[in-house]
Order: sequence, then structure tokens, then C-alpha cells
Amino acid sequence: MNTILMIDDDIQYMNTIRDYLTKQDFIVYCANSFKTALPYMKESIDCVILDIKLQDNENGYEICQKIKSEINIPIIFLSNYAQDDNRIHGFLSGADDFLGKPCNLEELRIRILKRIHPTIKLKQKEQIRFGDLWIDAIRHKAFYKDELILLTDAEFNILYFLATHEHMVFSQYEIYDHLWKEPVISNAHTVQVHISSARKKLNKICPNHEYIQTVWGKGYQFIGIHEKD
Repeated sequence: MNTILMIDDDIQYMNTIRDYLTKQDFIVYCANSFKTALPYMKESIDCVILDIKLQDNENGYEICQKIKSEINIPIIFLSNYAQDDNRIHGFLSGADDFLGKPCNLEELRIRILKRIHPTIKLKQKEQIRFGDLWIDAIRHKAFYKDELILLTDAEFNILYFLATHEHMVFSQYEIYDHLWKEPVISNAHTVQVHISSARKKLNKICPNHEYIQTVWGKGYQFIGIHEKD
């Protein structure tokens, strides 16, 4: 079983997450401040879920740095403060991931597992279909009604990543972090360029549906067309 430490001053929301993860066979410790979390740090913790603003004016960014200086453990920020500057500050503080509140609990579970076990490949498929759109991971190509879509490597990687996490929303920083595995935040802006180019190519060949959609203020998600649609 995986053990999670949550540090958040929103007790009700923290309990909601604890109840969900407990049903998914996680052990979850809860603390409303870093001070009250310290005893749990002596346990074998697999991942920390951390808010930015805590009781007694505690600063989540500083707590993240303290934890990272002591132990190499995945830290996921989960906060109402989820604008770009907050996310950038979080990643620069050493965080491994960042989610805004309220979050999809299943998405949180998957992100925790991805951070605890970075070698596991969730939802990995060699070929996936969404109606007439066919994405072939083996040949690194995408087709629409058997017509090849001329995507660059970066465009294909983004399309495949979003398609294998259908309906999940990722910011440009999260997409960059997942695909390029580098903490250079400024380069994440190139994700916008690749997504814009990929969307133009997809929209040209399939003008009646937008596969890669913008969720304003949050990021991007893939919405496929299924046979029953």
C-alpha cells in the first residue's frame, strides 16, 4: 500500500480526499500545518500533497523546499491558488506536480501513482481509435479516415499523451513536464506553439470536431469522437 501525507488547512476537503484514496487502498495521514505534519514525516511516506497557504501563515512553497532538502519524495501542490505564477513558483520550489482545487479525485490518484511509480505506464496502448481518428504509437503516426496527418514528433507526442488521458486537463507546464522531463519552465511555452500547430492540422482534415480543446484558465484536454457519438 502507498502512504500519502496531506498538509492542508481545509479539513473538510482533506477528509474528502482521504476517504476517496483510502477506498483505493492508500494509507492517508492528514495534517493542517507543517508543525502537525512533522510526526508523520518519521513514517515511510511515498508522496506529499501540499497546499500553498496554511494555518499560522505557513508558506507551502517554503515547506516544499524544506521537505525536498531533507528527503527526495514526490510533492504535489493542490491549491485554490493555481494561476500560472503560482504553478511556476511551485515547480521552482521543487514540486513534482500541481493541481488546482477542486480536482477530479481519480485524476489525483493517477497523478500520485505516476509520481510514486514513474516507470509505470498508465493507459498505454499501441494503437487507439476515436471514430475515424487513428493514433499509432508504434509507427508514431496519426491518421484520419486512413489519410496520414503530417505531425512533427513533438506534435504527435502531445496528441498521443492527451489522447491517452482523454478528458483530463493539463496545463502547458504539466504537458512539458510529462513529455520532456525537464524543469526548465520557460521552455513550456513552446507547448502552446506545438498544440496550435497540431490543432490546425487536425481541424483542416476534420473541420467538424476539435480534438484538442482549450479549457480556459486551466490548460488543454483531448475530446475524442466515439462510434456511438
